[in-house]
Amino acid sequence: VEMMDVVLSPLVHEVVIMKSTQVGYSDAVINNLCGYFIDADPKPIMLVQPTIENSKDFGKKRITPMIENCLVLREKIKPPTSRRAGNTLALKEFAGGFLKLTGANSGAGLRSDPVPIVLFDEIDGYPLDVDGEGDPVSIGTRRTDAFADYKIVKGSTPAKPKGISPIERDFLRSDMRRFHVPCPFCGLAQ
Repeated sequence: VEMMDVVLSPLVHEVVIMKSTQVGYSDAVINNLCGYFIDADPKPIMLVQPTIENSKDFGKKRITPMIENCLVLREKIKPPTSRRAGNTLALKEFAGGFLKLTGANSGAGLRSDPVPIVLFDEIDGYPLDVDGEGDPVSIGTRRTDAFADYKIVKGSTPAKPKGISPIERDFLRSDMRRFHVPCPFCGLAQ
């Protein structure tokens, strides 16, 4: 709940989540934020996965089922048809915005649209340079320059060595809050 609340705070523009594997970040944070901005505060969103293939897979396995299983979202996203390109694995259009899924390995995908919301997933899996244009997180972040109410969310499991890991670097620049879970047996915060 705190992660979601802090993202929606008007005082916060960037949130960094350094996490362990398989803790529900994709569903609990990324999907919830996409659903929120589609339904309650519509605006353009860019969701960046490590590769184009990962983004298509995420769209197919996570975003599309979320939309299909949520009546409110299903009513807001254009229905998929062969004549209309507003509902594909890489693009979901809705009144007030769109959700664009792209890969960190695609310079064209990262720089093509101005957006106030950028969600970066598994940034330690990103290339250090994309198409000779530089760091994909920097390229994606620049898409928010025209928006005073921008939000940048970076989440990842550390996958690169200490000192090189982008998520570790960004976490060390943050206020470094830690989320503790009580042991179900003794109550010790872990």
